[in-house]
Amino acid sequence: MASSTPMSVSMSSGVGTDQPRVNRPSVAGGPRIGLIVLRCRRMVNVEPILTRFQTVFDGQRPCYLAQAPGRVNLIGEHTDYNDGFVLPVAIDRGVCVALRPTEDRLLTVHSTTYGQTAEMDLEEDPAAAAQSWANYVLGVAALLMRAGVRIGGAEMLIDSDLPPGGGLSSSAALEVATAKALLAAGGSFMPATEIAQMCREAEAEYAGSPCGIMDQYAALLAREHHALFLDCRTLRFDHVPFRLEDIRLAVVDTGLRHHVSGRGYEQRRALCERGVRCLRERGEPVQALRDATEDMLAAHGGDMPPEVADCCRHVIAENHRVLRAVEDLRGGAVHDFGRLMYDSHQSLRDCYRVSCEELDAVVGIASDTNGVYGARLTGAGFGGCAIVLLEDRAAESLRERIRSLYDNRFARPAGVFFTTAAGGATCVEL
Repeated sequence: MASSTPMSVSMSSGVGTDQPRVNRPSVAGGPRIGLIVLRCRRMVNVEPILTRFQTVFDGQRPCYLAQAPGRVNLIGEHTDYNDGFVLPVAIDRGVCVALRPTEDRLLTVHSTTYGQTAEMDLEEDPAAAAQSWANYVLGVAALLMRAGVRIGGAEMLIDSDLPPGGGLSSSAALEVATAKALLAAGGSFMPATEIAQMCREAEAEYAGSPCGIMDQYAALLAREHHALFLDCRTLRFDHVPFRLEDIRLAVVDTGLRHHVSGRGYEQRRALCERGVRCLRERGEPVQALRDATEDMLAAHGGDMPPEVADCCRHVIAENHRVLRAVEDLRGGAVHDFGRLMYDSHQSLRDCYRVSCEELDAVVGIASDTNGVYGARLTGAGFGGCAIVLLEDRAAESLRERIRSLYDNRFARPAGVFFTTAAGGATCVEL
């Protein structure tokens, strides 16, 4: 049973976790750089990136390679913009940005995902780019300059193995990798927490996505084999061990795309804000739904439209689930953690109403698979991905059941991959 008092938690401030601005590759450089092991422990095959860069940019070679991971949120969905708690892990997939400084003031950026090139004149007032993906790069460059960072011209190639709109935070990974590359090229340093705030502002201002802070923090401050326990009000965080014996974390991509700037996301935020206003008008000392309690909702929920009360109910319960999940991870209580995942998905489906038939199908298939501890949607919902916590021996069984049951039902394949908790963003000089 959740507490009826507002929540507080003691965590590390994270001081001293920022990383050096540029790391040297752990293998010899030169014309035949092969595999680079970035701090996230992801093996990045540099040769294809170099080849693509040279193809796009007339035989030139990049000087810097920045990488930022995607993330899955283990639990704590739609709590970040309500000043609540979240528990993401970075994954071993992400976005790479290869960069070569130029002598002019022009950013020329090519995306291998979209096969498009965008140009941005740094001497002109920033304006929205014709390609939506380019606005994330434009926004980061503009806000770095606004912060007084000297940004020079550059040729940049963006390469990603994250599905756009898949709920794995591809946008935050792009922002963070862009910031890392531009800072390294300019010989500048910015603390990771400041980069995170700047990237969030860039996404809101230039991409029209009023996101919370979780994704950028996860991309920058994640630690290998740990989950990031983040208080989105104070921005204090802690690293919780996530290296369970014989346990796998699966990501199932429904193939249905969402976008954080869409109306469904905005509507849920607006409903939460209405709930806060209603509680404050009735004398409750709340600044955000983080401060609300079950007792408050029991007393005043009848004065709210049902959809507002339901959103409040989800956020209040989800914050408590995060706190319990942290204790379960620390204590190795995998079964209890899995039950919290199922409870979270049910709340997202029934109260917050951000699930969909495809996500529900994945969770249902997982729950009927022997060796699965828990499953839930991850990210904003409305499509995207679900995550499954399962025994190692159940991995192939889950993959086969998804292939036979999901693919046949929806007449399209679901992508399934297994991941580990990876480290945060880094940059190497080639």
